[in-house]
Amino acid sequence: MRTVILGASLAGVSTAISLLSSKPEAEVTLIDRKLKGRPSRCAGGVSTYMLEKTGLEEVPSRLVQAGIRSVRIYGPDLKTYWGFETREAYGYVLDRPRLEEWLIAGAERLGARLVEWNVPSVCALWGRFRYDYLVGADGLTSTVRDYLGLPCPKPNDIHLGLQYEADWDDYPQGEVRLYFSERLAPQGYAWVFPAGKGSVKVGLGIPLSASVNPGILLEKFREAVDAPPIKGMIAKLIPTAPPMESCVYGNVALVGDAGLQCDPLTGGGIANALICGGLLGQALASERLSLYDPWWRRAVGRRNLLRYRLKHLLHSLDEGQLTRLVEALQGFKPRSPSVGKELARAIVHVLLRGGLGHNLKTSISLLWSS
Repeated sequence: MRTVILGASLAGVSTAISLLSSKPEAEVTLIDRKLKGRPSRCAGGVSTYMLEKTGLEEVPSRLVQAGIRSVRIYGPDLKTYWGFETREAYGYVLDRPRLEEWLIAGAERLGARLVEWNVPSVCALWGRFRYDYLVGADGLTSTVRDYLGLPCPKPNDIHLGLQYEADWDDYPQGEVRLYFSERLAPQGYAWVFPAGKGSVKVGLGIPLSASVNPGILLEKFREAVDAPPIKGMIAKLIPTAPPMESCVYGNVALVGDAGLQCDPLTGGGIANALICGGLLGQALASERLSLYDPWWRRAVGRRNLLRYRLKHLLHSLDEGQLTRLVEALQGFKPRSPSVGKELARAIVHVLLRGGLGHNLKTSISLLWSS
């Protein structure tokens, strides 16, 4: 059985590892335009709760930039916040490029063939590599999605993330800060993540439909929170769309951002990419690709649909309502070790109490229609 995986980021590599772990005799070719020396395009945060679901038994300490023991969610005034602290690490900030290189090395040890090539089209790919199965793990601007004739999500369902890293010696290294402000990050949010050794990752994400310059907003945010000066930014398109009806098209499957499996509420993609890649690898090993759809839907699809609706609810709030949301969360206690899950539960909690100024009918409409 010959499988070609286009894209050697987390989703593609985890697919290869899962497939070869279950079926060592499989021929797996892993192709990416750049296999080493990639820039860090995400904050790298993942909760221990979600990390356990990925199947990774242990992440080497050298890949961990910081342990997360405190989370703060700020309102539009950038002062009022809701948060919580834990004694043990609630999650980790991972060095994404080094994590990918570690997983790529693991796939190679299992027998995957690595090819560095910027594939121009699936036709060109077929001319060079024959396959029984093709996996599109090549991101939102996927060559495989284009081959399948699939449209890109709507502009309000694609967020542009901008981020930079800098030294910030007096920043609390175990703390993640999220900022909700229509003035600084319309229909999105801004963040500061610890990155270890006195450094931080500062960024924001806004939809492509927003008629503002994200670079100017990032500078305004930096000034507002007194973050270090910007010395170069990295940009990434993040799908915040509803789940696809199917990620399987004959002998072709999509996974990760190519399959729109990113968390629509937070934009987080590490855990979902690893989970869905693992499931796709198992379906490929069984040579029953149709199993993949029900498996990924059960694992992340239903959750992502609710979170997509919650995203729309948050985007419907003005500055005053965002302030009331954060104020209403005071005293709310987390129950689970998942920041995203607790944020979603907190929003529903405040919503049902009428704390956002919506009436119940409007709230239900925002939550259960899209």
